[in-house]
Amino acid sequence: MLPGWRRALPGAGALGRQACRAAFAAASPALPAGRRPELTLVLADDATVRRLNRTHRGIDRPTAARYSFLLSIPAVGGAGMLELIHERAHLAAVGWTSVIVGIVVAFISGYASIWFLIRYLRTHTTAVFIYYRYALGALMLVLLATGYLKG
Repeated sequence: MLPGWRRALPGAGALGRQACRAAFAAASPALPAGRRPELTLVLADDATVRRLNRTHRGIDRPTAARYSFLLSIPAVGGAGMLELIHERAHLAAVGWTSVIVGIVVAFISGYASIWFLIRYLRTHTTAVFIYYRYALGALMLVLLATGYLKG
């Protein structure tokens, strides 16, 4: 372990050993006879993780985007269900047909947005999104500084 990690995470060595023992215990019975389990534990910064994903795991930007959208399903679905529960009286007054149409339209537009983003990431970098966030952040700071928006 590199000295920087020892200072930043004093218990990382023990935690790493515990994680390795658990991984080997879980993987060993599932392996064919004569095969030994292999595990690599890396404590790394974001740039190193991106490089490892690209070179060793073969995960490209579109695959990573699909995976991140998949990981968001429980959080987004749970938040939607919680909102439905909290707003059920108001939604019943509006009418369930409107609610169902809204859910279907949101699903279609969300699916189309994800499809476009994954298609875009196949041939482009995320640089445009980075510049967009810088520009939006600068605009927000100006609007806050001029008093147009209240913090």
